[in-house]
Amino acid sequence: MKSNLRLKFLMAYTTNEGFGAINRYHELAKFLSKQGPVTYLSPNTRPELDVFKYVKHMAYPKLKFKPAFVPLFFIYAKTLKSLKKKHQTPSHVVIFNGTHGLALSVLKKKYKYKLIYGVRGSLYDNYDANKKFASSFLDSLLIKLRFKTATFVERLNIKRADKVLFQSEAGKQNYEIHFPKYKHKFRILPNNCNPSWVQNEPISMDMPAPKNIGFLGNIFYDKGIETLLEAFQKLHKTHSNIHLTYIGKGPHLARLQAEVKKRKLEQHVTLKGALPEGNRYMKNFDIMVVPSFNEAFPNVVLEALYRETPVIASNVGGIPHILPQSLLFEPGNSNKIHTMLHTFFSDERSRENIIKTLQETRETFMFNWEEAFYNYITTA
Repeated sequence: MKSNLRLKFLMAYTTNEGFGAINRYHELAKFLSKQGPVTYLSPNTRPELDVFKYVKHMAYPKLKFKPAFVPLFFIYAKTLKSLKKKHQTPSHVVIFNGTHGLALSVLKKKYKYKLIYGVRGSLYDNYDANKKFASSFLDSLLIKLRFKTATFVERLNIKRADKVLFQSEAGKQNYEIHFPKYKHKFRILPNNCNPSWVQNEPISMDMPAPKNIGFLGNIFYDKGIETLLEAFQKLHKTHSNIHLTYIGKGPHLARLQAEVKKRKLEQHVTLKGALPEGNRYMKNFDIMVVPSFNEAFPNVVLEALYRETPVIASNVGGIPHILPQSLLFEPGNSNKIHTMLHTFFSDERSRENIIKTLQETRETFMFNWEEAFYNYITTA
C-alpha cells in the first residue's frame, strides 16, 4: 500500500537478538521503508540481518550502563540532531518498549514528531506475576521499586504519545483504568499468525517418544515452567509413552534442570535450550502448552495456530482473545493442565475437536499486520 504522504520514520530498539517480537519489528521496518525512509537505531550486533538492507541502520555499542535511559538519551539526541542537520527529522517515531521509549518521549517536545507507542504487555499484570516469585523481602522491595519506576515511565510515554497501540481488548481496558485521561489515544491491533518468518518450512527432529508435548519460550518462573512439569509428572503415571520437551533459554534454566532431576524425570523430559526459529520445530509435537502467569499477546500461540499444532494455554492477558475458553486453564493450575492433556491423549474425538476449533480460529489472525499498523498511524 503506497501512501501519498512522504513520511520519515525512526524506529529504536535495544536488541537485535531473539525471534518473535523482534522479527515482527524487523518486518514492520521493511514495510515502512516502502512508504518513506526509515532510520533504525539498535546495537551494533548481528549486522548480517536482512532488515538492514532496507533501512538506514544507525548502530551503537551494546549498552552496559544501567539504567539504559541515560546513555540512550544521549544516543538518541545525537541521532536526531544529525538527522535534523540533514533535513531528515522523522515525521513519526515508533517505540515498543517503555524504558528506551522514555528518551524519545522526552525528545519529542524538541523535534515535534508524531510518537507511536506500542504497549507490548501490562506492567500491572507483570508486577502481579513477579510478586508471586519474590524469593526474599529484598527481592520484593526491588520488584516494587522497579514497578514504581516503570509506572512513571509508562505515564510519561502515554502522555507524550500521539497514539497508543494495544494487542488486545484486555490490555486496553487495563490501561483505561490506570490512565483514563488518555484513553482517547488507545487503539487495538492484535498480532497476526502469518508473518513471513513463520512461513518457513518446518524442521524435523528425532523425537524421544511416540507422543510428545512441547514448550517454547523463555525459561522464567513466570512462564509457568514448573507448573507444566508438575502436570507432566502426574500425566506420566498413566501415559509412560509421552515425552516433554522445553525449547528456550533463560535465567531459571538451572533450577528447572534441578527440578527435573529431583522428580526423577531425566529420561522423560528434555531441555533443548534455545533453537533458532523455534516455531519451525512445532510440527514435531502432538500439542504445545503455554502455562504462563503473565502474557500480552504471545507469538508462540499464534505460531502454533499457523503451524496447525494443537495448543492449550493460560487464561491470562490477551490469550483469551486468541483461544476459546475450552482450551484455557487458570495459571498455576497443574491439575487442570493434567486433565486437559490426559483427555487430549486418551480421547480421539476430543483431539479432533481441538484441531477443528484451532483451524477455525486461525483464519481470524491471517492478515497483513504491517499494513494494518501503517494504516493505524496514518489515519485520524
